[in-house]
Amino acid sequence: MIRYSLKLFLIGFTVFITACSSDSPSALNDVDMDTAEDASYEMANDEATEEKALGFEGEAEESQEQEIVQEDEQVVKNQLPDVQMIIYTGHIQVEVDDLTTMNETIRTKVAKLGGYVVSSEEYVSGEGERRHGRIQLRIPQEHYEEMMRFTEENSAKVMEKVSNGQDVSEEYVDLESRLRSKEAVEERLLTFMDQAKKTDDLLKISNDLSAVQEDIERIKGRMDYLDNQVAFSTITINIQENQVKVSELQGRDDLNTGEKAQSLFMNTLNFLITVGSGFVVFLVGLSPILIPLLIAGGFIWWKVRTKKRSHSNE
Repeated sequence: MIRYSLKLFLIGFTVFITACSSDSPSALNDVDMDTAEDASYEMANDEATEEKALGFEGEAEESQEQEIVQEDEQVVKNQLPDVQMIIYTGHIQVEVDDLTTMNETIRTKVAKLGGYVVSSEEYVSGEGERRHGRIQLRIPQEHYEEMMRFTEENSAKVMEKVSNGQDVSEEYVDLESRLRSKEAVEERLLTFMDQAKKTDDLLKISNDLSAVQEDIERIKGRMDYLDNQVAFSTITINIQENQVKVSELQGRDDLNTGEKAQSLFMNTLNFLITVGSGFVVFLVGLSPILIPLLIAGGFIWWKVRTKKRSHSNE
């Protein structure tokens, strides 16, 4: 029984070894091929998935940029008709009975309307020495026409009137668009600066950021200027007084006859003293030359006179 069992065990073990030695290469090859095919398939799927993801991401970015551009263009188109930003400037030249009264009237009206006077001057010129004045003022835009009419109504005569308007709506909308673009660039540069680790990168980003921020400040400054010019209109008023200045008869106190005569007398004496002093200085200064010349001249004159006498005696 034991021998029979041992034989069966040996026969079975031999068959098992034979089967393993004959089937193991193909089995291993099958396993390797299956594994390689699965791996290549998975890699292909991963690459395809990644390409699709990148493709979708690129398309999404391009689509987003196109949407932003279209949105900005639509904003510009929508705002241009609605936003009317006009800078009004006016010039009016009037003739009045009294310059001082007109100045006070204009200043009172300007303060009441919420404006302010930029500059003011008065001078006398022309035939008859007429008084003239010039006032430049800033007035809220909604009161521009009212102030122009008020000046006309309170003057005796309107000699010239000019009113101009400059539409800056398109420029202002363009500035707003540029400002949004610059602020977006500024935000990206700030993000890059936080992520940068190299000194060279930090310096380059810092320089670019400074340039962008400078552009932003310049754009904001221009926008503030346009806002102020639109909010307050500028009016220049030239005023001429129609009264001719008549010279008054000078009084006795204004003539000062005695003082003027005394002043003239003293000036004459001072002139004579100055001339005499100059002559004395001239003689003294040239005495080294004048004295020899006088001696020589006297000697020659004496010789000539002596000869004439001798000839007359003969």
